[in-house]
Amino acid sequence: MKICLIIRSNKGGNVNNFFDVNTIKEASIKNGHEFFLLDPKDIVFSFKGDELFIKTINGSDILDFDAYILRINIIKDKYKKQTDKFTISQYLRSHNKFVFNYAETIRASSRSKIYDFYRLNKFKIPLIPTLYVESSKFESTKKFLEKSEIKYPLILKSNKGLQGKNLFKVENESELKDILENKKSVSFLLQPYFKILHDLRVLVLGGVVLGAMDKIHSEDNFKGNISQGALGKVFDLSLELKDLAIRAARADGSDFVGVDIAITDNGIFVLEVNRSPGFEGFSKYLNIDVASKIIEFLENKVSEE
Repeated sequence: MKICLIIRSNKGGNVNNFFDVNTIKEASIKNGHEFFLLDPKDIVFSFKGDELFIKTINGSDILDFDAYILRINIIKDKYKKQTDKFTISQYLRSHNKFVFNYAETIRASSRSKIYDFYRLNKFKIPLIPTLYVESSKFESTKKFLEKSEIKYPLILKSNKGLQGKNLFKVENESELKDILENKKSVSFLLQPYFKILHDLRVLVLGGVVLGAMDKIHSEDNFKGNISQGALGKVFDLSLELKDLAIRAARADGSDFVGVDIAITDNGIFVLEVNRSPGFEGFSKYLNIDVASKIIEFLENKVSEE
């Protein structure tokens, strides 16, 4: 099987390793497959009559591979053209090619948590009460907050997924004002602060739970991101929590997700469904070879096509 990972490289030619690129590559080769990296800047679109063709800049057909992983949004090159993962994924599927996490590729490129919450809410997934104010102006945010059920202390987080960046615990109105005035370009979500007893990341692949990790962090560092200093340990999920993780993954519609579940002093909530979860922590703390399981999933899907 020929696996193609389409991911953008930086100016130095190195790829963004957020999706554990090297781990996926090693698992592909270990399982006897060919692995290729393709930079979206090297993709060429052309039309002949009413038919679209997508090739690489060296003339190779993009359809030469068996399975595809797309880690791109909208990329602008120096000629101001755009490469859109929606167009690429639609083209591949129209030629009966398997696209990993296809449901994610056909959505808007925005990573808005509001849209994600809307989808989860339709599936009756328990969510923390959330207030979203488009403007980061303090006075308008203050007025909305006064009319809501959210009280101090509260959690202030960016409406975009940023690995724990622009995530704050706010104790009072003065702190809220300082943050908003210094982060005027950021749109925030406001949520009540609950004491988290267990901060779980559950990996779900093809509707099956691969494992669950409890992210351990100090009271001072409330961020549960492994990238922000949290540690991980195995957590044995109850049938109820497994069902919740699977339902949240199904609500999202992607093949592979990380479901963040908080067990708090005020109940159980799904915090987020991450469509591009890093899995270094699962390999390190849970000894789960996630990359190989993804490759096995691709094998099964390609054989079904």
